[in-house]
Amino acid sequence: MKCVYCAKTVRKNQHAISCDVCGNWTHRLCGTNISKEDYLRAQDQTINFMCSISNVPVGNFSLNATIESSLLASSERSTDELQDISNIETPTADISYNENVQERSMEEDVVGNTDDNIPKVGFTKLEKGSQKGKPLLVDGNGYTYVIKGSNSGNVYWRCSKRTDKIKCNASVKENLENRTFEYGKNAHSHPTQPGKLQEVQVRREVKDSALGNMFMSARAIVEEVSKNVLDSDMPPDSRNNPENYIRAANRVRELNRPKHPKDLNFNIVESAIPEGFFQADLTVKGERHILLATERQLQQLSISRQWFIDGTFKIVKRPFYQLMSIHGFVRSGRQVKLVPLFFALMSRRRTIDYIAILKKIEDLLPNPPQLKTAVMDFEAATWKAFGKVFPQVHVRGCLFHFTQAIWRHCQELGLQNKYKVHGGTHNFIKKLMSLPFLPKSHIRDIFHQLQGKTSNDKLIKLMDYMERQWIDHSLFKMSSWSVFNQTIRTNNNIEGWHRRINHKAGEQQLGMYKLIDFLFGEADMLPLQAALLFEGKLRRYFIRTCTNAQEEIYHAWREYENGDLSASMMLRICSRHHGPIE
Repeated sequence: MKCVYCAKTVRKNQHAISCDVCGNWTHRLCGTNISKEDYLRAQDQTINFMCSISNVPVGNFSLNATIESSLLASSERSTDELQDISNIETPTADISYNENVQERSMEEDVVGNTDDNIPKVGFTKLEKGSQKGKPLLVDGNGYTYVIKGSNSGNVYWRCSKRTDKIKCNASVKENLENRTFEYGKNAHSHPTQPGKLQEVQVRREVKDSALGNMFMSARAIVEEVSKNVLDSDMPPDSRNNPENYIRAANRVRELNRPKHPKDLNFNIVESAIPEGFFQADLTVKGERHILLATERQLQQLSISRQWFIDGTFKIVKRPFYQLMSIHGFVRSGRQVKLVPLFFALMSRRRTIDYIAILKKIEDLLPNPPQLKTAVMDFEAATWKAFGKVFPQVHVRGCLFHFTQAIWRHCQELGLQNKYKVHGGTHNFIKKLMSLPFLPKSHIRDIFHQLQGKTSNDKLIKLMDYMERQWIDHSLFKMSSWSVFNQTIRTNNNIEGWHRRINHKAGEQQLGMYKLIDFLFGEADMLPLQAALLFEGKLRRYFIRTCTNAQEEIYHAWREYENGDLSASMMLRICSRHHGPIE
């Protein structure tokens, strides 16, 4: 059958509707004003419809037609007597549903008489409208076209719908001289997308804004553009999934971001780094270290009495080796939050490298540092560097790293199974791991008491390791790893921060400029975190079992200081709440 409106064949897979009067078929897209959503909702429902030929002013019709999912056999009715009818108007459809079946939620808008607001079909050219940044033509129905070719006076556009399943041959000819557009002979083989123009405009503005605001988060850009361009009255196709726009913004940034250096012989593109974030580019005997911090971070670092230092390797790509970060507490009353205050992207981690970095940090601080204590893992190079640059600072080791070092040696000696099944071995090893809970003046005596209580060869080897590495070590002295009366005993918060950023980075190594952009996002959160802390909306949370364990340890310390508890008994109590992470 031929469509009475466009005179083209009405195929089986096309949406169609038959006229009540003449029985002929019309494409839904041929000016019926029936949307795809209404058509699908009206399957097997009763509607009133007259085609353009039959729609003449001869009274009120009350005729029924049923939308079919496939076309019935064509009517043999002749239409010769209808050819002289004048005043042909646009076909209309009145879709009505059974009230017992159809319901409207309270949130849905009531559609009033909007006939006067229906725009005429027009064309809009977008110079960088396609996903590849090429010219795109959008018509008033929501169909999009890309350039197929051109000559001296015309540009030929073809439908952009070209997939493995759909290769639409619809086309438009643009006359450059007259600035007119003319449809080709082929109709579209797929539904229209009302609101497509707005969707394309949003995508284009998101990309432009992402390039113009390189250090604004992609999500914030999408939210701002959507707020300015879209509204709830626009068709559904005007609103895409925000995650798609976010990915588009990140992709266009990636294409315009400087490439990651292949070796250490490169020039830094400072324009690709957020303003005020790049602090120094240090060269130490052929190695390079990039230092990063905001002015607010440096200000907070200068007044922090405790620095927590740690490094991570997972997120860093060669030629760099590790990301070192320094963290400090932001306080408001009794509420505290550990936040990152300095970053160093390092290509090597020897003592001379840390010395150069720490000296530069001291120069960068806006005020003399108020640093009293530095907490870190047991890396000799870092400890030596702090002793050189900040000799007055007390360097303390992390209890977690102390415990894990002993546990790794237990595994090397083959003690892990006996630790799990033999109560005596289990308690003995836990007491060794809990020695830091004692005052430094009692550690050596208690250690020798434990040393005399074992004759097991493997445990004797473990005690030899303890004496060599921890009791008599010239750098890691007992005073540096004793946590007696210390509230903060580990830098595990930094370990948690490392896990979080590694997860956010997709557990992958990031190029230098992408990593810098990523770290700036973390640094830029400092003012917000400080404000939330001041308002009491941000705080550290503790698991109830951990809180109970801390209370028992504090109670044991108080009893010891009051003379009500011996050092060996205090060690036994603390060892009940401390052990390795297996």
